[in-house]
Amino acid sequence: MREQLVILAGGQGKRMNSDLPKPLIKIAGKTIIENLLERMRPLFPQPVIVIGYKGNLIKESLGSSYIYAEQKEQKGTSDALLAAKEALAGVETVAVMPGDHPLVSLETIRELLNLIREKKTVMTLATLKFQDFENEGKVMARAGRIIRNADGSVNRIVEFKDATEEERKITEINPSYYCFDTKWLWENIGKITPNNAAKEYYLTDLLGIATEQGHKVYSVEVKNPFEGMGVNTPEELAVVENYLKKS
Repeated sequence: MREQLVILAGGQGKRMNSDLPKPLIKIAGKTIIENLLERMRPLFPQPVIVIGYKGNLIKESLGSSYIYAEQKEQKGTSDALLAAKEALAGVETVAVMPGDHPLVSLETIRELLNLIREKKTVMTLATLKFQDFENEGKVMARAGRIIRNADGSVNRIVEFKDATEEERKITEINPSYYCFDTKWLWENIGKITPNNAAKEYYLTDLLGIATEQGHKVYSVEVKNPFEGMGVNTPEELAVVENYLKKS
């Protein structure tokens, strides 16, 4: 298999006031992850789903049509992807996304895959420009910020918790959609350390590793800001539900 998709669906969602795994919270009559799987199905009918918190409930809900990998402890996004390594044997390029972003389009993922092939690089990612973090953009205000090189290529991502006041003013953010060359990925994912405010293993650190090695990392700009929305709070859930009802 040349290409595969991994959905990181191990989150608990403490701020959602629910005991369910976050991907099983319902939006407009379907669970978050069902919405996501439907969007991805034309390209990835059997993706790898990384489960964690109450993962058995996700397996029971979705059934045996998918490939499951388990993250034993919630130690961060790179640790979650590492849990899928065995399930990705033979895969050359992997797309990765969070399991709580139900509005991502298939076109965005297709563009990331096309770009990594076209540029023959080790990593591509989506970015999103959003000017107003005070009003309608408040739900995205805590996203990681994109730091670029002088030539326009992406240098690194600074997570909001680790960003300086100046970096937090950057309006280009990370919606958390990536593609990786798997050979390079497995050679480098073990280099990530939890040297950050959350003490977690961040998948975004791979960007810094790639640029330090001299690789250029290219990005796809997502035009629809709703594609970057995760569901972390009841307020964000309401925004996503309202969007789905209107679309």
